Amino acid sequence: GRGVERRSVQYHKPLHPPSQHKPHSSIMALSKNDPSSLSYNAKLLVAPSKTFVGSVLHNPIVQSCQSALQSRDAFTIALSGGSLPSFLQALPHSFQQAGVDPQWEKWHVLLADERCVVSTDADSNLGAILSNFVNAVPIPKSQVYGIDEALLSKSTDAVAAAYEQKVVRPLLEKCGGMIDCVVLVSNDIVMNPYVSLICI
Repeated sequence: GRGVERRSVQYHKPLHPPSQHKPHSSIMALSKNDPSSLSYNAKLLVAPSKTFVGSVLHNPIVQSCQSALQSRDAFTIALSGGSLPSFLQALPHSFQQAGVDPQWEKWHVLLADERCVVSTDADSNLGAILSNFVNAVPIPKSQVYGIDEALLSKSTDAVAAAYEQKVVRPLLEKCGGMIDCVVLVSNDIVMNPYVSLICI
């Protein structure tokens, strides 16, 4: 690796301590006014191995999308990086199997976290989400929200503040004050299962 400094910024209580290896900006939002004021229905899903992660993840995403689109013309989903993007490759097939029209044109994809690099960098979570998932489905690119790369030379605080103001808050106002679905994936190197946290 290139030995890139890792920095962590967030405007709400972090879900976990920041890693010390790569630049990272936690930019997930929970509320239009007070990040702690709304309650999410978080589901902790455990897959016994990497092979089963997709099947564990997809059904809650399909259900969340279907529910959101029954009530309004938008579905907002926040995705983490790491191994998650690769597990989304078969998501279109899961929608087809469930007999649910995903209506990709109504999706709004946010970053649950991001490394402080440009999207073309190999370490970029947005880059991984685009190449593994978004580029294969007709989600408008204008509805896939990356960080403001012009601010990378300033500070992670500036990056996070701009993302909250220009991306998160407008979408929260559009969608009743909550993100429809937030997906985080982690691999426990001790216990080996892949653990997925889905907030709906």
